[in-house]
Amino acid sequence: MGAIIVLPEEVSSKIAAGEVIDGPYSIVRELIDNSLDADATQIKVTVNNGGKDFILVSDNGGGMSKDDVVLAVQKHTTSKITDIEDLDTLTTMGFRGEAFSSICTVSDFTLLTKREEDDIGTKLTYSFGKDFINEPAAANKGTEITVKNLFYNLPARRKFLKSNKAENARIKDEVLKKALSFFERGFSLKADDRVIYSLIPRPDYRQRIADIYGQELNENLQDIVHEEDLFTIHVFISNKNSTLSNRRGQFIFINRRPVVERSLFFALNNPARGIVQAGRYVYAFVFIHINPSLIDVNVHPAKKEIKIKIEKKIYSALHKLVEQTLQVKFYPSLSHYEFDGYRTVQEPSIAESMDLFIRNTIEKEPPVLEAVENRPSEPGSQVDIGKRKKDLSEERLLYRGVLFRTYIIFEGRDFILLIDQHAAHERVLYEQFKESSKNINSVKTLLIPINFTPPRKKYADLLESIDVFKEAGIEIEPFGDESFNILTIPGVIPESREDELLSYLFDEFYEGKINLQAHEIKERFLKLASCRSAIKEGNTINEEEARTLLNDLRSAKIPYVCPHGRPTFVRISKEYFEKAFKRR
Repeated sequence: MGAIIVLPEEVSSKIAAGEVIDGPYSIVRELIDNSLDADATQIKVTVNNGGKDFILVSDNGGGMSKDDVVLAVQKHTTSKITDIEDLDTLTTMGFRGEAFSSICTVSDFTLLTKREEDDIGTKLTYSFGKDFINEPAAANKGTEITVKNLFYNLPARRKFLKSNKAENARIKDEVLKKALSFFERGFSLKADDRVIYSLIPRPDYRQRIADIYGQELNENLQDIVHEEDLFTIHVFISNKNSTLSNRRGQFIFINRRPVVERSLFFALNNPARGIVQAGRYVYAFVFIHINPSLIDVNVHPAKKEIKIKIEKKIYSALHKLVEQTLQVKFYPSLSHYEFDGYRTVQEPSIAESMDLFIRNTIEKEPPVLEAVENRPSEPGSQVDIGKRKKDLSEERLLYRGVLFRTYIIFEGRDFILLIDQHAAHERVLYEQFKESSKNINSVKTLLIPINFTPPRKKYADLLESIDVFKEAGIEIEPFGDESFNILTIPGVIPESREDELLSYLFDEFYEGKINLQAHEIKERFLKLASCRSAIKEGNTINEEEARTLLNDLRSAKIPYVCPHGRPTFVRISKEYFEKAFKRR
């Protein structure tokens, strides 16, 4: 790290400046960034009362000279860049030179630092932008910064701080993100005398994830790496044994910097639809390393957002990587093989898929047998879970009818298979529609445009979204002052379903249920088409139709769930029935 300099005006004026200090968590973020850039191997954070009254961040990094200390608290002073071109090769976490000066003006600020080659350290105090004191002081190698009484000179801003619990949670999140990305550094966090984190340096991401989230999650994480000339993507993603009800277990880092990039989070979550149960989300830790010249971090004052010159390329690679991994690894399988350059595992057969699904269905809630007393409770007495993989060849399955006009029954040698006719047909149609939509001629022009009138308050929203819908294959244009005409739609949509499906799609748009991106609209339309076109519950099908559905399902890429994440079938072993009826 070079000596601290004052950036020339022509450089500082081009930096995306702004108020970087809006709460205790942002102070912690900026100070940790400085510690990381100082090559600290141990970073300690201590806060009281949500950081409102006291924040202490100390490290064992390189420290600063007495001359650099004075410059450090001035605005736009930094050791990390010297001219605007340096942003093209930036590898440090900080670069603007705003943090110290911003913190000093809104708090009681104390900096204690010492370099290894110095006999004595330097102590600087600066209270709310005045009463500046700089003096020699005893210190260990590294830097220790204390921030007290945040925003006491700005009571209007202080009153907008959240509760101590909420502020502590935001601070914890900042430390968590830094610790995940910089696994080779040690981190500790103490809040109100309670130790939150005490993390030692680790050799890799996986061990750091295990330290924070536990060994159980670690055992259920799939580890995949994809490399290209300009970037590398390293993903850890959970299987069906570890999911959560929100996205708080998902992180994306670019060059070790945590970012909030909507398109990349969409690439992460979109492939999970139809694989992960509806309302559940995978844990995901995505680490992207890219040539610094291809990104612009000088966009957001808090450095949360960046611009990527090859965003579409990275989006496509991440989407494909996650999609292929979830398709074959979300439900654990047996053997490995190489697929399109990604290390992955073979997809389960229908029998394997069912054994795997059974853990969340029949094993936890066995079929109710009213006439049987003392129903067996041993796990092995309920369902055969993966002990023997059954051959589901056509010759070995006997068609036994339909249960409740919904569930098709097939009998094997020592098990029965129950197929949800709607969910299974929906999965088959969805994959067929999706494959057909890849064709270059996948958009069809309507001979007679379909006219519709949106709610008045949604007219402007729809007008602004015309280009996005067109990119998704749905071309619309204003017709008069209140309505629109639909000119083209995806070619896979059955003619008899066009009006109905478009009505459902735009209703979801009005209700805000669709992410306004072309791929999201197209994906949602395909799922609607498969759902509305599939065999309905209560519809009667014959044996030939049932066998055709079974064969189609066996050929599906993801046979075990419908596009919305519901199971398409379950398997119940003969052993279960024998134990239930006391034959064993």
